[in-house]
Amino acid sequence: MIIANSDICKIVTRQKNDFEWYWYWLNNGDWRTTDAPWEITSPNEKEEIKTVFNKGIDNEITGLRTRVWIESNNLRIGSLNCYGLNIEKKSVKIGIGIYEPEYRGLGIAKTAIKLWVKYIFENFDILRIELETYDFNISMIKVAEKTGFKLEKIENNFIEWKDNKIDKYFFYINRVDINNNL
Repeated sequence: MIIANSDICKIVTRQKNDFEWYWYWLNNGDWRTTDAPWEITSPNEKEEIKTVFNKGIDNEITGLRTRVWIESNNLRIGSLNCYGLNIEKKSVKIGIGIYEPEYRGLGIAKTAIKLWVKYIFENFDILRIELETYDFNISMIKVAEKTGFKLEKIENNFIEWKDNKIDKYFFYINRVDINNNL
C-alpha cells in the first residue's frame, strides 16, 4: 500500500514476505558505513530479527508504522523507520537508509524524509520528531537541515570506533514547524 508519494519516490508499507530483501540489505551495502557501522548483525540473529520484523508488521495494522520502504522507478531502494515512541512527550525518532548507491545524491532522501514527517504528523498524535546521526554522516546532516530539522545538541566523543572519537548529532522538528518547511 502506498502511504505517500512524490514525483521522485513513494513510501510503501512492508509485507512479511519482504524479510529476505530486508535481511540482505541489513547485512550488505556501503550504506552501513554511515549508519552506526559498529552495529553488525550476525547470521545467528536472523530468526530473532525476522520474529521482530513480523511482529512489527502485525502491530502496524492499527498504529504507527515502524518501518516502510522507499521506492523509486518501481524499485525498492531503501527504508524509513520510526522508533523510540515517547507517549508522555508525544515524540518519536526516525531514520532512513538509501541502500541502492545509484539513488543517492538525487534528492530522494530529502523527499522521503519530508513525506515521512508529514505522514507521521498528519496521522498520529505526535508533536515532535527526532533524528540522530553521527559526525561522519555529512549527507544525513545536510538532509536534516534541508528538511527543517533543528540541531538540538552534539554529544562529543559519543563512541570510539576504529581509533576515532565519534560525535553524535541530535536533530528535531516540531509539528508547528512543518508548515514552514514541508
